[in-house]
Amino acid sequence: MIVSATLFGLDTDIAVSVTDPNCLARAVRHTRSLARRLDETINRGFANAEIIALDLADGEPVMVSSLLDQVIIEALFYDDLTDGATQAVLGPATGSPVPPWHRVSIGAATTIPAGLRLDLMATGRAFLADHAAEVLARELGCGVLIRVGAVAATVGEAPSGGQGTNEPWTVDIGGVRIPLCAGQATARVGDRRGAAGQMTIVAGSAAMAHAAGLYVLRAPADPSPWLRDHAAAIIGDEDGNAHARPYGGLPVAAA
Repeated sequence: MIVSATLFGLDTDIAVSVTDPNCLARAVRHTRSLARRLDETINRGFANAEIIALDLADGEPVMVSSLLDQVIIEALFYDDLTDGATQAVLGPATGSPVPPWHRVSIGAATTIPAGLRLDLMATGRAFLADHAAEVLARELGCGVLIRVGAVAATVGEAPSGGQGTNEPWTVDIGGVRIPLCAGQATARVGDRRGAAGQMTIVAGSAAMAHAAGLYVLRAPADPSPWLRDHAAAIIGDEDGNAHARPYGGLPVAAA
């Protein structure tokens, strides 16, 4: 049995689903708390968001919280992996990816070179989905699905109670129903004005799915080994269901 609740954070809607009805309230509390912490850390819509200190540092090193440090590290990892397709680090004038020689420095303190800007909202949404699902599944002992806008992650047992079913989870993103095997994540990226410019990816984490989707949109013919090993593409059809087109090495649930 799946029970769900919705809330709002990181400027988007959030859905929390668990396979044990007795665990829903606790799952919602944890997800809401982490979403609030992320908003206060990376969302410039919050007047005192921690990221604003980096904006004002003008190239000087800044001591950051462990949460901001984790999100920055994840953002830089996927920005490097996709050759800048995630656009987490941008120049303010052009909005273009930053060349490798002009890097953000992390360590005891974080240094953003003058003229650069971090955009961590997409990374933060994937971070919320991945980390909330992982922590809750471990602490609650049930299956968990966390959807944050257009990304979602599942951890723990399938709704049926087993790993061998064809469609243990189904998540609705942008009106497209995407089937997921237990422990998989997904992201739908691209031009929201039409399905032709969108890509839905299944991967082992929401962060990987989001990065892979952006990379595939930019370079659809690129047979990068990390894509083959960690991703499987899903294409939404006209009736709002998702049909699998294998892209990489992950299994894909039947629609």
